[in-house]
Amino acid sequence: MRFCRAFFPPILFAAALACMGCNYKPHANDTRPLDHSDKTSPTASNSPAGIGSKDNAGISYAKNPERFVKEPVVEPPFNLTDPRTATDFFDVGVHEDNLKHYDKAITAYEKALTLKPDWSLLCLREAKDYKRLGKQGDAIAQLKHATKIDSHYWDAYSELALTYKDMGDTRHAIEAASKMLDFPPLQIPVHNQLAYWYEEIGEKQKARREFETYRDLAKKTPSEPRTDRYQTAMAELKKLTP
Repeated sequence: MRFCRAFFPPILFAAALACMGCNYKPHANDTRPLDHSDKTSPTASNSPAGIGSKDNAGISYAKNPERFVKEPVVEPPFNLTDPRTATDFFDVGVHEDNLKHYDKAITAYEKALTLKPDWSLLCLREAKDYKRLGKQGDAIAQLKHATKIDSHYWDAYSELALTYKDMGDTRHAIEAASKMLDFPPLQIPVHNQLAYWYEEIGEKQKARREFETYRDLAKKTPSEPRTDRYQTAMAELKKLTP
């Protein structure tokens, strides 16, 4: 019943306006021609602008882009001034990340870890902030900590592999990425990536083996053999095949 009370009044009001428009007739003694520019007319230009209204005639995105600007979403103010729990400090860290105050975010995550040392997500977020600050060594330390907390934390292994690769350490990148092969949904992209990395460091036999494994897994899927990734990998495999 609350739904009816909330929505019926506007509907009735709209119906009343529609009836007024349908029943409007000029006075019998009024010999003036109907002029829609007359502000006393029910179809006058002072009516609310809507679809098909005179005010909106000729409006397009190309001519009037300002009319199509989406209202910005205003985030509620962050009022957590006295964090006490691990979750509180996590929220503070996320807030500082959003403001790009990475040092402050790291401090908040560290305080959260003292209260909840087995929360691997804190290590991952802290590692990403260290990378943003150019502190790759600290990032790697936190990512390794995350994988010790959770040996199946695939996001941490992925970030660890990419961090090593960014540092030019492809061998350690391969070692970290190989951990993700224990997760079946990642096997196709990981075997494909490992093949290129092995090829990069000159281990062509391992690269060929990774391409072949990727090919065999890809053929078991309906879509992967039709991708550009597959075609490129098969061309690369052909180069490596004696």
